[in-house]
Amino acid sequence: MKTQVGGIAKHKEPMRQIRLPSKTKNNAVDVSATPPKCFALKPLRMAKPAGDDAPPASPLDHRSYKELAFYEALDIVRDPSLDDAASAPERATEPPTPSRKGPRITRPCDDQHTRLVLLLETTAPHLSTAESPPDRLASSNSASRDIVEEIHLLRALSVLTSKYYGVFAFRADVPPSLFLVIENATAGFSVPCVMDLKVGTNTYAPDATVEKKRNEIAKYPLQSTMGFRIVGMQIHATGGEASGDQERGIQTFDKKYGTSLVTMAQVENAMRMFFLLKMSHRTTEDEIIKMQKKLHVFLSKLSEIIQWFERNHIFKFYSSSLLIAHEGDMTISSDDVVVKLIDFAHVRRLAGKDIGYMKGLSNLNQMIKRILSN
Repeated sequence: MKTQVGGIAKHKEPMRQIRLPSKTKNNAVDVSATPPKCFALKPLRMAKPAGDDAPPASPLDHRSYKELAFYEALDIVRDPSLDDAASAPERATEPPTPSRKGPRITRPCDDQHTRLVLLLETTAPHLSTAESPPDRLASSNSASRDIVEEIHLLRALSVLTSKYYGVFAFRADVPPSLFLVIENATAGFSVPCVMDLKVGTNTYAPDATVEKKRNEIAKYPLQSTMGFRIVGMQIHATGGEASGDQERGIQTFDKKYGTSLVTMAQVENAMRMFFLLKMSHRTTEDEIIKMQKKLHVFLSKLSEIIQWFERNHIFKFYSSSLLIAHEGDMTISSDDVVVKLIDFAHVRRLAGKDIGYMKGLSNLNQMIKRILSN
């Protein structure tokens, strides 16, 4: 992706990407291989010191810390050995066994089950930003709870998110910049059309300050009734109220454009434009048929996400998004649509259905069906 969907905030590090060329059987780099492995690098915010001379309690901002922990949890649940560990959750609280040669030096978590319990502590609704999961574990009974259902939920969710590969540091930056390394959802497309949808009836966590809540509500009042908003998008088109790479026909619509859509009809028209159904030039019948197929694929993948949220009664997602991507080059025969959940800095473990997120998904589903019927 050449430009960041939604634009780049002045106070934030931009998204980056890294390409790794494929290797031949002789382990030699094949520069001509297409497509090379491509990863998206999402910046991790660094913590600010409490005072002028005080070092930060953690190198990471609490939001980045929580998102990193959630991605680690999604990665851990892919391990089939967890099925055995989950059946004996009391293992998580077992003290280390001393060796005959002296005390055994152990890491804070000796097995995947314990690691998962620690990581999921970051989704606790009352976790202070000054506390870390290991500090709270000693006074918490969370480690002994049965998390089998959480494992199954997270395992199903991991399929609906971009694969996580770890943390990457640009040591050339001063200070070094840290990034989450995740699968690039647009890597398989020649000219990707990409949209970021912020889903949920509110985009602030329950523990947000009053000022934060007011700012989020004022940012886009339609969010509370529609349940989603277009943060930004890029499309392959000509003409229109956008900026971008005109040589490749790429146009970018930023956050300002997204918040300017103040009615459901305007949002629906933007969705048509994203799927290239409302263009300045005449759309051919073949192109319409191709986009109809893509809409059916999108509805199918959206249905999988809806089904997950119907099962989920443990996690609530605040300020989380859907990333949608499809091929913008109409000369390429591709009906594929990528739909991934992204942004997990404000996931909370709260009992009950995530009604706000489900409302947004339902309204989005109905909107796409209306576009198809017309």
